Amino acid sequence: MPEEKKKLILAGILTVIIFAVGFFIYQQFLAPGKLIITPIPTGVDIQINGKLYKNVIDPLKLDLRTGNYKIKLSKKDYFPKEDLIKIKGFKTLKKTYTLEEKPEIELLLNKEIEFPTLSKDESYLYYLPKAGDSFERLDLETFFTETISMPNLAFIHLVLWSPTKDLALILVKNNRLYLEAIGSKLVSWNVSDGALLWWLYNFTGFLIATQNVAQLNPNIKTVSWSPLGDKIIYVYQTEEEKSLVIANPSGSNYQRIANLEEIDFLPIPLYSPDGEKIALFGIDKTKLPQDIYLFDLINKELKKLTDNGVSWGAKFSPDSSKILYERFENGKSYLWVMNSDGTDKRNLKVEGELKKTIWFDNKSIITAIKDEATGKEELYLINVETAKTFKIPHKEFAENLDIGNLLLTTDKNFLYFTSKGKPYRLRLKL
Repeated sequence: MPEEKKKLILAGILTVIIFAVGFFIYQQFLAPGKLIITPIPTGVDIQINGKLYKNVIDPLKLDLRTGNYKIKLSKKDYFPKEDLIKIKGFKTLKKTYTLEEKPEIELLLNKEIEFPTLSKDESYLYYLPKAGDSFERLDLETFFTETISMPNLAFIHLVLWSPTKDLALILVKNNRLYLEAIGSKLVSWNVSDGALLWWLYNFTGFLIATQNVAQLNPNIKTVSWSPLGDKIIYVYQTEEEKSLVIANPSGSNYQRIANLEEIDFLPIPLYSPDGEKIALFGIDKTKLPQDIYLFDLINKELKKLTDNGVSWGAKFSPDSSKILYERFENGKSYLWVMNSDGTDKRNLKVEGELKKTIWFDNKSIITAIKDEATGKEELYLINVETAKTFKIPHKEFAENLDIGNLLLTTDKNFLYFTSKGKPYRLRLKL
């Protein structure tokens, strides 16, 4: 083959190669491609590498240079979504993004209630209407309500439901003439007016005709249930003694297990979930000093866990290994946590209250605190080991919340609470 012809062929091959390489480079790095984004629902804000496209109704169609892009989608009351995509030259990329709605805070009953609890199978909410004189229950599926107790209940200060939910300890302020006049069964003629008396109410299958009540000893001041509901633990106080006593729910077969004279205030007892310990604490923040004590049911020892005079309240973690409590510092009340033996005390750096707090699991709590940005009370999940906080998502709620009486379902899917006395439910999406 002549030399001149070889050169022409070689030049042609080089030209093809250069063109192919150039086309490849152009296609990979310079040529535009198309992106079509279809958001569900409509009205979504879309950011593409920081550039914002607001309130996108129709599919968003863009010509973009070849390269990598970060997509962010957001809409009020929906969970945001992010994605990384790659645009290729002369190619069309179609993406459909579906945003998930945030859960709604659901009003269950448009009236104020007190002392709510979930039934054993968590299908009902039991409560006492604030403006009523009988206990009721709300079917959490049909929202049908019905009366579940005898009528004419009055002057009720506190209700402690048993773990089995068929018994309740009810604290009543005695008023003989009035309670007798309205036909209340919770009245004692042997005790003076104004005295606070504990009664055992047996709901017996929630058949009103078979229900009964029994008055406990008037010297029982504070009380709580054992984890199984087969025993009660209470503080028995007279001018001569101050003792911790364990007994059957009716008060029978009682046994004094500890002398509490060293505790200067009237303590409230609380069983640990494992049934091996009793926390003793105060809740009246106007009467100081107050500290937290622990009675070990195994070795029968009473131990003072805090020694600052400004610690009150106590809630055991589900595995009984930790105690959550409040501590007063610099004019404010903070949530603290410690091991149940009193070691490793830590400030969670959260201004909060135990009455607005519940354990979520052994490492985290749910509590209601004010959002710094909005000034509204919001629900937060807080890791007690790291103090890391996470705002629990929900749709925007118009009213300012005043949360209390938190109840968590066993599967941790729902949180029940009251706000300004009315009951609400929130599905947890954590």
